[in-house]
Amino acid sequence: MPVHGKSCLRWFPRRRRPLILGSGRNGGNVSEVNVTRIFRYCWPAVALVALSLQLAPAHAQSTDQAKPPPENWATGCTAAGRGQPLDCSIAQRAVDSRNGRVVAMVRIRVPADTKSPVMLVQMPLGIYLPAKLALSIDGTAVGSVEFQTCDQNGCYAGAPVSDSLLDAMLKGQSLSLTVENQAHQPSTVPITLIGFAKAYGSIQ
Repeated sequence: MPVHGKSCLRWFPRRRRPLILGSGRNGGNVSEVNVTRIFRYCWPAVALVALSLQLAPAHAQSTDQAKPPPENWATGCTAAGRGQPLDCSIAQRAVDSRNGRVVAMVRIRVPADTKSPVMLVQMPLGIYLPAKLALSIDGTAVGSVEFQTCDQNGCYAGAPVSDSLLDAMLKGQSLSLTVENQAHQPSTVPITLIGFAKAYGSIQ
């Protein structure tokens, strides 16, 4: 969705008073600003600023190009029906600030039946699939994951999260996702682990 300054800013109040979210005088939600519409129209702009990451060859990628903000892991839960156990997950996306495309996505899901975490990673098209997805945490290799399928949005790799990998993610600062392109050149996308432990703990 294209984001235009006027369509986004129109939902903010023009008065120069602090915005306070809570209950209004009549017990309803404060109508100073329509929060739902702000989220709808302004979220793409926030995401592009907050997640200014891009896929580039590992040897050429600078720190400034891949400096994710802290604590940007999203959480969510669903249930098969009322009274059913919750199926929860946490996720983080890396978005190219130039075009808004998702460069990488990491999701850790805790199924309601097994309670054993599984990882799903989305990477862009055009990669060399047999090379697998290499994972490293704070510069230390922690394993690799095979790609399982691709669609128009990218290629996907998934596997159960071992106790050792989960422990490293809970204690680490940065998860690096490395793939090879068709010319066998490595490309790395860093994913911050700051805030991961807090987010994961919230779905336990």
